[in-house]
Amino acid sequence: MRQFQQRSEHLAQAYKDRLLMRTIRKGTKGMREAGEQFLPRSMAEQPYETEHGKYDPYQARLKRSVFANFTKDAIKKLCAKPFSTTMTAETKSKRKAATDLMEQIKTNIDGSGTSLHNLFRKIKIEGAWNGICHGFVDADSNAKPYARVVHPDTILDAQELNGELVILTFSEDRKEMAEDGLSIKTVKRERTYRKFNGVVEWALFEEGEDHHPKQISEWTIFGGGNINEIPLFTYYADVDEKVPNSCLVNHRFKIWPTLIICTIKKRATYHKLNISQIFLFCLQKVSIQINRSKLAVTI
Repeated sequence: MRQFQQRSEHLAQAYKDRLLMRTIRKGTKGMREAGEQFLPRSMAEQPYETEHGKYDPYQARLKRSVFANFTKDAIKKLCAKPFSTTMTAETKSKRKAATDLMEQIKTNIDGSGTSLHNLFRKIKIEGAWNGICHGFVDADSNAKPYARVVHPDTILDAQELNGELVILTFSEDRKEMAEDGLSIKTVKRERTYRKFNGVVEWALFEEGEDHHPKQISEWTIFGGGNINEIPLFTYYADVDEKVPNSCLVNHRFKIWPTLIICTIKKRATYHKLNISQIFLFCLQKVSIQINRSKLAVTI
């Protein structure tokens, strides 16, 4: 049994593979913090004593070193191309429920004011850096659906059975009032979704005394029992490399197709975002196609 906040074996390896890209993304600060891991010490840079104390020539060179983050610039330009035109949402239905849903998709897809355009732009950027990025569909206490970005570093466990995702655990940072009532503290938790007996449920966990996850909430049926799949959709930036764009570090450059198409149906080509259901409590299933300029949604 894994410990609290510990990644499963295959996700831990994927996290390790992304180390260089995480470091480069931080720029000069990140590379200096990494030190000898990516900037080796030469034989002539051994510390020695002086009349003013110990002197380390390597640390002096490290402080002078500036990392020109061309990788960041290249990814920024790469990810800007498919989003040069703002994405829009349309529906053929004239029902108010359908038009209201379209307006939400366009302007407030995550319930925090993020537009559809910016949500998928963020997924594209994170995918370019990490090779993979996730989106998750949820609903608030009023059964109002929303979608949010799930960074791959927050996924702790994901297990499939017969090709279907049946267990998903990701880390959550929750802000709470401290005991003194004068400050805010961050509490780490785990949220686990499971498909059990054909029903998707979720529960919260915190660290137990034995450092293993301790369940702190009852299993709650997800989506009122109307959702029969864990609604996680995944964007793969490149199927050939563990971490796309890592080739830029070696002074090579590669351009991927910029079209993104996502759909519930299996007819999608190019990059596929496998969406079980893009929104909860919809009148009908939603199919989505994304290209450079237009998002067509049929309800």
